Amino acid sequence: MKEKMIKLAEILNYEYQNIDYLYEAMNVKLIGKKTYKNESMATFGDSLLDMVISLIYFKEGLNKKDVTDRRSELVNNKVLFETFKKLDIKHYIHNEVTFYKEDVKDNEKLSFKSHNQFLESIAGAIFLDLGYLKAERWILDFLVPKLIESRKELITNNLL
Repeated sequence: MKEKMIKLAEILNYEYQNIDYLYEAMNVKLIGKKTYKNESMATFGDSLLDMVISLIYFKEGLNKKDVTDRRSELVNNKVLFETFKKLDIKHYIHNEVTFYKEDVKDNEKLSFKSHNQFLESIAGAIFLDLGYLKAERWILDFLVPKLIESRKELITNNLL
């Protein structure tokens, strides 16, 4: 487990102190009928992404509507999912038994769908591990350029 998370951290350019947060972010353990263990981290990470990206546009002097519109161009399900796919990190999704595999029966596959919370969970994990300033720096330096690239590709392919 630890080796896979260390490899994922390398892909994400994330210099961790406690790799357990990243492990938790990629966990899809079902704890209720429809609630996954990493959903709280995803909710937190989503708020963090919204704040950091809103701040970019606020500093540009945009009004409230334009800040909201520009932020939602980057932080939306299609762009997040496309970025997740391009990073090719689905094989780091896991539950208490196994990591994601494509060659298993449908009823044994781990959750991986067009609306997933993994990038949001990762942002939350980095904040919990390293604090706000380093999480903000990771979002600005690593994630935002990838979100912009994914958005451009979706527009080019008429998918957005």
